[in-house]
Amino acid sequence: MKKFFIFLILLALVLFFSGCSEETGEPVASEDEINSGVSEEPSKPEIVPEEPEELSEESIEPEEKIDPKTFMTFEEITALGCYPVWMKPNTVIVYDENGNPEIIEGGVLTEEDCAKDEMYSEIGFIELNDKTYRIKPNTKVEYYKDGFIQNIYFLWPDGSYNLSPLSKTENAKITYYKNIDEYENKSGETVFLNENQCHSVFWISDGMNLFPESTTKPMDFPRYEITFTYVGTEHCIYVDSNNVFTSTMLEGGNYVSVFEEDHFSKTEALFNEAK
Repeated sequence: MKKFFIFLILLALVLFFSGCSEETGEPVASEDEINSGVSEEPSKPEIVPEEPEELSEESIEPEEKIDPKTFMTFEEITALGCYPVWMKPNTVIVYDENGNPEIIEGGVLTEEDCAKDEMYSEIGFIELNDKTYRIKPNTKVEYYKDGFIQNIYFLWPDGSYNLSPLSKTENAKITYYKNIDEYENKSGETVFLNENQCHSVFWISDGMNLFPESTTKPMDFPRYEITFTYVGTEHCIYVDSNNVFTSTMLEGGNYVSVFEEDHFSKTEALFNEAK
């Protein structure tokens, strides 16, 4: 009898501690919540729980850690996603659809070349604050006879290079959602854009394609949705007041601009102009 009593006590302890060892996990999204983030093309933006982001070297703005007047190699400048301010005289560089360069005339400057003339360091080797100097796919860059950057040309479908890109952006409209209910029910206010305003959409989408940084930040509200046709393909963009955005021109997920481009304000201004 005594042994049976001890056995009951041990069994009770085992059951007690096995219940305490069960892990407590993070809340799991319901099937409805998961399905609410999936739709036919164009897809909805990824809405993920907000997590604290650790400050890393990559998250520091390039302007804070790079001195544009310090000599940089062609490879280093390219890795930063910028056109070099200086090359050898009469240099021509062609960038392919992925932004990879090929020097077809002229060449790169060495540190020894630049040490002979203070003009290089006075002007600087890279321009971070002007997105004009950020590499764009399918472009050609020419340099003056003194080696300073001259013109940036854009590849058109006929194979020629021209000073302005051919946007081919059509059928654009912007919808504003005040809250998540309007977004889920697709009941926001929609405006349709004219031809000139469609071109502005091209520049917004082009800016989003320049150094987007993937983020775990969730979408917030208010939110703008831009739908448009680019070279015959339908696309969709979402952007919120924190400049978190997603685009069918990018891979899935949410993004922020490395260079803190204010896409929300640009979209807001375009929406108000079209009203």
